[in-house]
Amino acid sequence: MNTERPFALPVLERLDPPRNEGPLDSWDGHARITGPCGDTMEFWLRIAKGRIVQANFTTTGCNSSRAAGSMATELAAGKTPANTLKAAISNFAARRQSTSSADPPSETA
Repeated sequence: MNTERPFALPVLERLDPPRNEGPLDSWDGHARITGPCGDTMEFWLRIAKGRIVQANFTTTGCNSSRAAGSMATELAAGKTPANTLKAAISNFAARRQSTSSADPPSETA
């Protein structure tokens, strides 16, 4: 019997049902992102007293995108928009650096 799961438990907990999925009726910030695979994610933020009090998302993507959107909204809640942006940029830069160092060298003619 194969006992492997395609996703770790924290990811599975955010798939059925995903947390914070669906647009907000009233919001203070909105962004739409389309990734290299063509998946689109949208995020809505409600801000009060300089902090994110609610973050929601939608996606046209797969379960991985749904789990990522759910996790992102949870991480943003309670933080300032500036700190959330700093964390996103820092994580993106770290991810980009780790993947670029693993790229094979290019061949020269």
